[in-house]
Amino acid sequence: MTERIQRWALRQGSNAARLICAAFRALRADARSARLPGGTDAHDRPGIGRVARISTFVCSILALAAATPAASGGNYLTRPQALEAAFPGARSFAPVELPREPKAQEELRRASRLRGLPRSIHEARNEHGAVLGWAVERDVIGKSEPITYLLAVNADQRVLSVEILAYRESHGGEIRREAFRKQFVGKTDDSELTLGRDVRNITGATLSCRAITDGVHDDLLALRYVLERKPHDAQADQGTLVEPQRFASSEQGLFRRAQVCMGTQLEITIAGVPHDLAERASSAAFAEARRLDGLLSHFRDDSDVSRIARADSQGAKVAPETYRLLEASKELSDRTLGSFDPCLGAAIQLWRDSVRTQVWPTPEDIRETRDRCGVGLLVLHPDGLRVALRNPMARIDLGGVGKGYALDQMAAVLRAQGVNRSLLNFGGQLLALDPPPGEDGWTVEVGSPVDRHRSLITLSLNRLSVASSGTSEQLLSIGARSIGHIIDPRTLHPVDSRRIATAIAVRAMDADAWSTAAFVLGDDGLSLAEASGVGLLIADPFAEPRTNPLFRELANTTGEALAAPGR
Repeated sequence: MTERIQRWALRQGSNAARLICAAFRALRADARSARLPGGTDAHDRPGIGRVARISTFVCSILALAAATPAASGGNYLTRPQALEAAFPGARSFAPVELPREPKAQEELRRASRLRGLPRSIHEARNEHGAVLGWAVERDVIGKSEPITYLLAVNADQRVLSVEILAYRESHGGEIRREAFRKQFVGKTDDSELTLGRDVRNITGATLSCRAITDGVHDDLLALRYVLERKPHDAQADQGTLVEPQRFASSEQGLFRRAQVCMGTQLEITIAGVPHDLAERASSAAFAEARRLDGLLSHFRDDSDVSRIARADSQGAKVAPETYRLLEASKELSDRTLGSFDPCLGAAIQLWRDSVRTQVWPTPEDIRETRDRCGVGLLVLHPDGLRVALRNPMARIDLGGVGKGYALDQMAAVLRAQGVNRSLLNFGGQLLALDPPPGEDGWTVEVGSPVDRHRSLITLSLNRLSVASSGTSEQLLSIGARSIGHIIDPRTLHPVDSRRIATAIAVRAMDADAWSTAAFVLGDDGLSLAEASGVGLLIADPFAEPRTNPLFRELANTTGEALAAPGR
């Protein structure tokens, strides 16, 4: 028993632990000196009082060590352990290349206030290749010694956790306390992070608290800088169902830039204009996407969507763009017979919590959630651009239309900048403007519902948007049961299907919403989409693809999948 306690104490790496081990050594020495021959009663043995006193001392130290985190130096987690704790569903961790050129390194330092580069940045992906988030490992100086920590953020670049890997000072190790580290959860690069104001200090550990607080703030800025300049690679598209093809004939004249926005990769391809104009126009379009994310994201406390959730019955005043999108979302919900619903946030959160806890929702959970869902809970007041929710527990989630709306607004920005030939790829949803010189359209492929690496159909897009919805790339699990990520507003359960639904429309917002609605409706959505001016394709793993007539009119399609009309 004593050996096990000593081994535990040594792993803690604290002064208290070393005292425990010293006390046990003294205890054993006194016990040996107290052993007398002749069967003397234990209470009459010399030295037994010292043994009792040392035993009491050891118990006191054990109680102190159990109640207080170690305050002195030690190695607590390895990088693999910290990564596994932050991303339990990850299947791979790929390093993200940091700037190597001195000029780029200096630019990174200026952009993020860093005095030194991070040790590493790793990208976490699940078994389907979808990005789960990133982890930044870095050293910061406490009082005089470096503190090694790992900052984990999700795909929306919001903090998941801060893990202390190594603490080398003799005091201040209280930063390992969960109460301190949890203060950073949910923060972004836009968050204010000042010790004593935004982050509570720990008396006696001020220097360490300040080092971690400043470090997290700077690392969030550094991560954004690195990801915005990260080269686009094929792996980033493995989780998408629509993939643009490259143009060998005009590749030299194409300008490409990619950034992370709304939790996914946003790529802009521009053709037929000078490099400086393409750079300027793409920067303006990226800025527009980030601005809209700031208005529409339910992950941001200061967004219009979050303010609506916190508002009273009078609602919250919102930006004109937010109001127009919610107005259009209500209309889309009507046209899709409720299979697209912008007020499904409570149900989405219910299933997210179920995946996290691995507990299947009860019928009572579903009944309670039903009262908090439905587009009928959304109240729009056009006079003052105010939006309210009839149920204070209801939540808006624009995940089924937000990227499409952002694509439409980005296209308007590009045209205003004088760029008309462009292809926008927002996490697999595409919006094609005019094609490159000498081309009839932007050629894209729609993936198979069985194998994402196999093309189901090839499309040529000109002034059109295409979006696909399916669960083959985003399956989740609760216990032994796999579920999709798309919720049926009618049942509030995930849609149990491996189909894909591909929608083509002039407005990217329509393609986005209808691909989601058609995935819920199946073949019943073909005629509904036709009536709304949207081309639709439905494909299942073990059935021939079906389209409505408008699908052929809107895109010049090739491939055997649609060789026969009416299929």
